[in-house]
Formats: sequence, C-alpha cells, structure tokens
Amino acid sequence: MPTKNRHEQLLRTLKNYQFANDFDDCEIVVCDNSDQPVTDGQLFQIKNLINSFVYVYHSGQRNLIENFNEAIKHSKGKYIILVGDDDFVTPEIFNALVYMDEHKIECAIYDPDRYYWDNCAFHKTSELLGPSKLLLNRPGLLMIIDPKVELEKSAANGFLTIENMPRAYHGVVSRSVFDAIYEKFGAYIIGGSPDISIATTLSLLNVKTIKWPLALSIYGASHGSGGGMTTSRTHCLPICKATFLDKNFINQWDRRIPYYWSEYTVFPASAIYIYRSFNFVPKFNLSSIHSTIVVNEIFMTLEIFKSLKYLSFSELIFLMLRFPKVFLRKLGGRISRSSIISRHTWKSKQLIIRDNIQGEDVIENNYRH
Repeated sequence: MPTKNRHEQLLRTLKNYQFANDFDDCEIVVCDNSDQPVTDGQLFQIKNLINSFVYVYHSGQRNLIENFNEAIKHSKGKYIILVGDDDFVTPEIFNALVYMDEHKIECAIYDPDRYYWDNCAFHKTSELLGPSKLLLNRPGLLMIIDPKVELEKSAANGFLTIENMPRAYHGVVSRSVFDAIYEKFGAYIIGGSPDISIATTLSLLNVKTIKWPLALSIYGASHGSGGGMTTSRTHCLPICKATFLDKNFINQWDRRIPYYWSEYTVFPASAIYIYRSFNFVPKFNLSSIHSTIVVNEIFMTLEIFKSLKYLSFSELIFLMLRFPKVFLRKLGGRISRSSIISRHTWKSKQLIIRDNIQGEDVIENNYRH
C-alpha cells in the first residue's frame, strides 16, 4: 500500500485491516513517500490496530511505480495484492489464497466492490454515485482465464480496458511471478499506470489465472486519490506536470497517443510501453482511443490533432475511415450510460447499494460474517 501526504486518510483506511490479526502469516506493508513520516503517536496507533504491520518511509521524489516496487521489496508473503491508501482488502482473500496454493494458481482476479469516502467530491451524484456509498457485487462463478485472449480484447478497445486480464492491483499474484519479472526487468513493476502496466506484463507472461466469484478487495475513492479525481473530473494533466510518472516511461511515450495525462491516454501509453519492453509490436485500435477522448474529454481534441503527425500515411487513412463509426458507438455508449435505461441496466446487474457507510467500519459491518 503506497501513500503520499495522506496520513489522515491512511489511518482511517487501516482501521479496516484489523481482521488480518485473525490470520497467521499475513502482513500489511505501507510504503510512505510523504514530505514527513507518520508521527510516533500515529505509528503506535497503527501497530495497536494491526499486529503484523511494516512501515517503510522514503523522503524525496518518488513516483507511484517506485513506491509500489519498494513495498513489494519489503514484503515477505508468498502472495501479494496491491491496493491504494483508501482501498480495502476483504477477509474473503484468505479463502482464495488456500485455493490458489492447492491448485498452483499464479494469479487471481475478481470484480472488486466500490466505496466512496465521505470526503470524495462529485461532478454529479446519483443512485450509484455519492459520498459514503458502498456498492457490492453479487457472487459470480469461479472461472479459468486465458490472459492472451483478454489482452487481445483490451487491444481491440485501444487498451482502455483491463477486461479480465491478470492483475496485481486489486488482484492477487504469487511472489514467484514478481521475482521472474524482477529478474527480467530489474523491477517488479515498470511502466506508467500500475494497473494496466502490471496486467499487460502478466498477460504477456501468460500466467495461470482464475477469476474468483467474490470480491477480495474494494476500490476506494477519496479526496486527492485517482478514483477521487475521476469522480470530480479532475483526472487530467499536461505530461510536463505529471511528475508522479516514471521519467523513462514519459521519454518513451508513444506520440500517436495525445501527450497528455488522463485515464484515456495513460492506459494505452502504458500498455504499449510494456509491449515494447518485451520487444513486441502491439496491434491496437487507435481510433478507439481518439474517439473516447473526443466523447469524454473534448478539451483534449487539439492534443489529438497534434498527435496525428506521428502517424504513418496508412495509419492516418485507416484512422480517418474508422473514426466516425467508432466515435458514434462511443457517443451512443455515453448517452446510454447517463440515461434512465442505463440506471435500469445497472439495477439488472443486481448491485447491492448501501448508503451512509462510515469509512472506518466498511469491513467490520459489511464483510465480517
């Protein structure tokens, strides 16, 4: 769990990890890159909550990838799950770990539940969006996943979605896999966005993956986090201001992707970077990226035009022919998501929606049974 200048949020989140005390051989590793470390009083408070707690502090500028790498380096577990400082892990993870160990599974994915903290800002609230809301998925089925197939699905959508690719960010991965990645690249994680970077790496390695029927973790969205910025629509920055990104990744940014950090650019740029690190040439749907940006972040249209000069003539012609159809499909998708029909579609998924859930009690009152 990496963190930076969010100690109050970290302390609130860690109150949900006391269930770990009920299990042997479990540790919570926090890698802190804040301007100042937690105080002795705060550290004492945390260690009173969690028996096996590892706190690693590093001053100076570090990006999120480096912080994750440092956390993995200081962990000792046979299996690793990566989460943010406003996310939660559920007790169900221990059932999944037993199954993974017995069947020699290298990665377990699942559909995470979602929680919006009371300090999360919203561009618009709804039945599904609002502070102190907890959204729980209904149980699914245990499934065997083909990473290569899922990677192809992601590429067909311009690497804008992770699909059912293996992952460590809100997914469980064996340490042996991380050790193999470290041996190849000199780091456990490389790239830009940790979630798609790890997912692409694991997919190209074709790790043995299952999909667990229950949520093993919960996405948290809070003020100042990536999820929080998405809900308030402030998830965009010029690359020159995205100091939290790895410099090597920025230097090798595929300029066919608009040179601007947003959820619609950093995902494809990260996936392409991973492909090239494996000395592979990715085939992906560029028109899906551009049309998604126009539909969702129209202010970046100028950046798209700037990126066109990096396309070959054949790529440009193909983009021009394909863009209108993909654009209309993306636009229709956005309209339907904000419509009454969409709300009924969400309900048909049978999400369990719980309101007025206090952040400190998410696990204790909703997952301890």
